[in-house]
Parts: sequence; C-alpha cells; structure tokens
Amino acid sequence: MKLCKALLLAAALMLPLPVMAAQEPEIILIGVVAPTPTEAPKMPIQPLQEFDWDAKLIDAVASIYWAETGANGSITSQEKLMITQLIWNRSQHGSPFPEDLLGVCRQRNEFNKGKISDRNRDTAKENLNKVRSQAEGYYQGIPAEMTKALYMSRDDGILTFFDGNWMKVFEVTR
Repeated sequence: MKLCKALLLAAALMLPLPVMAAQEPEIILIGVVAPTPTEAPKMPIQPLQEFDWDAKLIDAVASIYWAETGANGSITSQEKLMITQLIWNRSQHGSPFPEDLLGVCRQRNEFNKGKISDRNRDTAKENLNKVRSQAEGYYQGIPAEMTKALYMSRDDGILTFFDGNWMKVFEVTR
C-alpha cells in the first residue's frame, strides 16, 4: 500500500506545471527500492529416513561401539555417531578400504570389537539412518568436517578424527 502511494505521489510530481517566465523548472528524482529478504530460505529437512540394514552390519557397528568405549565404557552418543560417519566415509572412499559398510567394519586391525548390547544395536541402526539420510540430503546434524574423516585416534579422552593425510578434521571431548 505504501508503495502505491509513493508511486502516485511520484506521478503527480511529474505532471507539467505552468512555467512562469522568471522561474526555472525544478527536477525531482524519486527512487523506489523493493525490500530484500534478510536471509535466504532454508531447504526443509525431512524427517529421518528409515533404511533396511542387515543385522550383521548392525551387530558389527554395535560391537565397535562397545570396544571403542575405553576403559570405563563411557562412550558418548556423539562419539558413536561420529564413528558411524567414519565407517560410512571409508566405504565411500575406496582403496584401501572396502566398498561396503560391513567390509569396513570387519577390516583387519582397524577397529576394536567387543560385546554387542541391544542398546548399541538400536543406536547403531539410528546412527546408520542419520549418516545415510544426511548423505542423501534429508538430515542435518553431523558436522560437515566429519565427511572428510577416514581415521581416528583417542588420546586422554579426546576422540580425534583425521582425513586421508592425517590432518585433524574434528574432535569429540568428553
């Protein structure tokens, strides 16, 4: 409505006025600026997708969770999610890693393995869904830096992730 009034006023000001001999015509410039949005619209994120995972894969991931807990068994949910992202990254990377998730979990001398609990099975399935959903663009919750992680190390309670050149890309502290 304000824009319409401004345009009408501008049009009225542009009408020819009788010119008196002693006065010079006055020129008035009016600019109309449309408001710009302050922020680009964000892509809507769909609910977390559910995928059909093989029970052997879920058990393999759950076993890694148990074994990577350290001496006191206090691995955090964020650490479990980041370990799952690491497994995913390796399956997507190619040589020297297997091309399938189960093969990555079973690769010799790469991950410690331990007991399998129902809680870790549930967490493994949920985390696999998160990682795949994010890879397909349906979920946002894993730091972008983690998509580069191929290796991990734990020192003094800090779980550190590295890229293929052993450059630090992400840390999880307790």
